[in-house]
Amino acid sequence: MQRFDILDPKLNVFQSRFLEASAGTGKTFAIEHLIVRLLLESEEPITLPEILAVTFTREAAQEMKSRIRAILEKEKAKNALAHFDEIQVFTIHGFCHRMLSEFAFEAEAPLKMSRLDQPDHLAEMRGVVEDFFRTGSKEFAGEVTALLKRMRYDFDRLVSRIVDAMQKGQTPTPYALPKLPQMQFEKLWNDFLILAPRYKRMRLEKYKSQVQKFARYLEEKDPAILTEEKIWFFEKLKEKSGFFHTLQTKLGPPLQTLRDPEEMVRRVAKECRERWNIKAMRGDHFTFDDLLHKMRKALEIPAFYEKVRA
Repeated sequence: MQRFDILDPKLNVFQSRFLEASAGTGKTFAIEHLIVRLLLESEEPITLPEILAVTFTREAAQEMKSRIRAILEKEKAKNALAHFDEIQVFTIHGFCHRMLSEFAFEAEAPLKMSRLDQPDHLAEMRGVVEDFFRTGSKEFAGEVTALLKRMRYDFDRLVSRIVDAMQKGQTPTPYALPKLPQMQFEKLWNDFLILAPRYKRMRLEKYKSQVQKFARYLEEKDPAILTEEKIWFFEKLKEKSGFFHTLQTKLGPPLQTLRDPEEMVRRVAKECRERWNIKAMRGDHFTFDDLLHKMRKALEIPAFYEKVRA
């Protein structure tokens, strides 16, 4: 591994380099001194606006600016200090925001974007989730009912949980419910009664309502019905053949995914996220992840790519 010492006067700073190091090893120190050396040692003058430095946090960006200024003052670099207000030190998201705002036409972005330090997008996202609950959706009725019950009907808590999942861009696990034959309650109940004596801990009166409910699912094929029970009667059985065995092997795995609380949150969040994306593209609000995705997509546009590259 080659040693990199930014203070070595023999080090050629006018070439491309890739530096990788763990935390606390002096990366910021190297960057700030590299910028100063580029300004002071170039044969053809390099100005501050020609140098771009990108870091992770606002605090790190501000600290880097302060330290670069301190070094320039120490070196008495009057020309660089005179133009110090033009220094370009950004966070990753700040740089994306700047480019998308400055070259909005080329990037096919909104002409006016909200500032990154404005938490408007969180309020907007909450509004989208609240609208989703107000307008209702039969497709997600089971998830919403189950999640509200799980969170003791704390509506604000559920909204916050979904907004958090929207921001993280969590993708729900795909599942497919098997095709099952329609069966009348009487037939299903009689088949269950034949097997029940083998399982001493099963109380028939407890499971009769479940069998009725499951017969309704077989007729209506509404997944919301499946989310109404934590454990179904057929999950208690250990049959090696027949219809109940089919339920265990074919319905069991996707049922676990359908009923998982985290997966429920992700499915609702995905739907709300799609609604948010439509609203965001009509307006000027972007989350931090939106900025990165928009920047990546915009860079596929040659006109925008050339503007950024210049």
